[in-house]
Amino acid sequence: MQRWQATTLGAGGAILAALLVPSLHAITPDSHALRTVEAPEPMLFPAPPADDPGGPSIQAGLDQSVLLRGEGADRYLVISLDAPEQTGGPPVPLDVALVVDTSGSMAGANKIAYAQAAIRSLADQLDESDRLSIVPFSSRAWTELPLTSAAATDRIHRAIDRLRASGGTQLGAGLAQGLQQLTLSESTALQRVVILSDGLSSESLTELTDLTSQAAEAGVTVSALGLGLDFDASKLMAISDAGGGRYHYVSDPGALAQMFDEELRNMAAVACAEVRVELKMAEGVEIVAVHGYEEWDGARTLDGYRTFIGDMHGEQQRKVVAQVRIPEGAAPRSVAAIEVSWTDPESGERRHATRDVVASFTRDPNVAAASIDPTAAALAARALTGVALQQSVAEWRGGDTTTAEETLSAQLDRLDVLTKNWGLDLSSERRTVRRRLDAQSRRYSGSESELDAATLATLESLGYME
Repeated sequence: MQRWQATTLGAGGAILAALLVPSLHAITPDSHALRTVEAPEPMLFPAPPADDPGGPSIQAGLDQSVLLRGEGADRYLVISLDAPEQTGGPPVPLDVALVVDTSGSMAGANKIAYAQAAIRSLADQLDESDRLSIVPFSSRAWTELPLTSAAATDRIHRAIDRLRASGGTQLGAGLAQGLQQLTLSESTALQRVVILSDGLSSESLTELTDLTSQAAEAGVTVSALGLGLDFDASKLMAISDAGGGRYHYVSDPGALAQMFDEELRNMAAVACAEVRVELKMAEGVEIVAVHGYEEWDGARTLDGYRTFIGDMHGEQQRKVVAQVRIPEGAAPRSVAAIEVSWTDPESGERRHATRDVVASFTRDPNVAAASIDPTAAALAARALTGVALQQSVAEWRGGDTTTAEETLSAQLDRLDVLTKNWGLDLSSERRTVRRRLDAQSRRYSGSESELDAATLATLESLGYME
């Protein structure tokens, strides 16, 4: 969820198909007639006041709210959540389990020493009301430091000093033991796992994400830090996505302390914890695809879709973009009910808010065109840019450089048309696609190994690197 990604939920739906249908410029309005057409009220952009002053501001609506009669329509349902500003109240206690890779590869480039320094820095910044656990893993996992008050600095530092690099990489065992440290605690603190790994784990992606999803259900958020190029990026990203946390890519071991500090700041600044979004589709309305969520952090339900967003920090924004198929109708009709739930980090209380999304129908193309909501349309276009980036990287890594270039060139054309027809500000997306297109043409220059080039390309396309 922190990155560009896309999953097509329908059977046989290729990713590129989502880029072609629906098209925001499929309706070409008469520009003169548009000046005399009164556009309908935007659905829910901008957002109404939040149901709860301590909860997220919720925007939910279609990119085009008036559809042409005589045909069904594929449109984009866009949900945007904005966390409230931090109130500056007393800090919420934290329980943090650090799951640290101490396999043999961590001995290289003095990585283990940098990791020790970064953990000391994090430990020294914890409040006395916080607690810390350290769980190393290599060929096995063990608890070097059980959940301990941050005030016990000598005990914590001794545990850090005992970390040594040797053996294999049993990430799943370390994750399970780190989660156990928190889930067995009856604390009311915010519970967080942070994984640091530079290697490849033997466990399957399903095993790891199942563990993390179970932890998320228990209120434990999981973040991951990937160190260097030789690590299993897909597994670490999936773990952090399923755990509602953040994923950090760290190329230089010397930057570990900065990444740990950033993660600690985010943990301490949670405005809404354990945020979940559920789409309940009206009868006859079908979800075709949801962009930005894989199977480990989103799932179909009997009447729609639900996803775990995780923690939101002060003034942070999260989005869900779903391609939906709306059957023909003559009168306004319900499209979906949106339910957002979250935990108040101070009181621990679970709270809820709902939004309804509706569509209406017309025989006038100009009325339909005038109902396009620029905010929702821009968010949809940005999500589809992510689809194109990820598809292109997959093609490029498979050696099909020509198709990879065509995928990005076609997306540039679409962004240009949307900008011209609807005045959408998509300059950032256009720069990202252009940069990726230029970079792909240089990657096989021989200056980097193919493995390193592919890793860098993936990280760049997913938004972890500039």
